[in-house]
Amino acid sequence: MSPSRDPARAQRRGQGELESEILAELWAHGRPVTATEIVESLGDDLAYNTVQTVLVRLLDKGLVERHKTGRAHVYRAARDEPSLTAERMAAQLAPTCSIARW
Repeated sequence: MSPSRDPARAQRRGQGELESEILAELWAHGRPVTATEIVESLGDDLAYNTVQTVLVRLLDKGLVERHKTGRAHVYRAARDEPSLTAERMAAQLAPTCSIARW
């Protein structure tokens, strides 16, 4: 932690929480947005680079799409919220081990 940062303001997010917050912002905007717009919307003293890193990870996972507009990139969710929730539920419910047949 940097010495200039107030330890009382530092908040530790749970695993995947920032990804979820960013996806929620993309759905809320309903249009492609820049990383800067997401930083401004979240307003949580997040660094631009942090949001950019999470967006790239979401892109690698296939959860967001990125398009170049001028010198910047804009991002949008690759799926709507209900579709992503259904996919995640199906993945959790899928059998992870084989069951011996009798």
